[in-house]
Amino acid sequence: MSNNLKYSKISLFLLFMTSLFGCKPEVTEPTPDTFLEVKLQLMYNGNPLNLNDTLISVEGYPFQVKEVKMLLSQIKNGSLNLLDACKIDIASTGNTLFKVKGLPNSFNNLQGAVGVVEPWNNADPVSFATSSPLYLTNVNDMHWGWNAGYIFYKFEGAFGTATGSTDMNQIFTYHIGMNQYRKPFNWENIVWTKVNNFLHSTTVYLHVDEVFSGPGGTINLATEPFTHATPDKAELNEKISTNFAYALRN
Repeated sequence: MSNNLKYSKISLFLLFMTSLFGCKPEVTEPTPDTFLEVKLQLMYNGNPLNLNDTLISVEGYPFQVKEVKMLLSQIKNGSLNLLDACKIDIASTGNTLFKVKGLPNSFNNLQGAVGVVEPWNNADPVSFATSSPLYLTNVNDMHWGWNAGYIFYKFEGAFGTATGSTDMNQIFTYHIGMNQYRKPFNWENIVWTKVNNFLHSTTVYLHVDEVFSGPGGTINLATEPFTHATPDKAELNEKISTNFAYALRN
């Protein structure tokens, strides 16, 4: 074999190998999802509040908030849906209200319900996807055992009725549900803080002082310490539900 023919075959082989391995399309890495995270911060008279902090009511009673659990539903910006529902239990799972895929520019306002919208509120809890916070085992004690429907929020604590004392030997328990006590929320001009390239966060506040004294009226711990949203507590139910929705804002 002549050298020219030999070199020609080698050149053809190298050209073939180059075309085989050198022309593969570039693989583009998928872009990670962007998440929006909403935190819940308790406040009292303009100051941050933790569960079990000792406070003084407007009547001068010492009290502590020991439990805050809440369900929100149909969270969206106009016609653009963000999240069907979320659940928070501060004592057990911390103060993250929800974390979901979304772009901050698309959700600079959020509306929804404090509670569970119809007809979901009266649906069978096992009819929801097992990943939903409304599914029976996920919602846990936030569904009435004796009535068809969800408990929209639980707001509980301890208090005393001796002014100037820190002795708290009584409890307050506010469990609000029922369709007539579901209220809307509207968070406007949300400022999303960039945590990293794939996470933006904001905080909403529950002003505890306004739960007890807000547009719905004033609640006296000593005389109005308890409701399970039953008809005999209609006036208290309306006060709490109106105040609670007002007190939950960004």
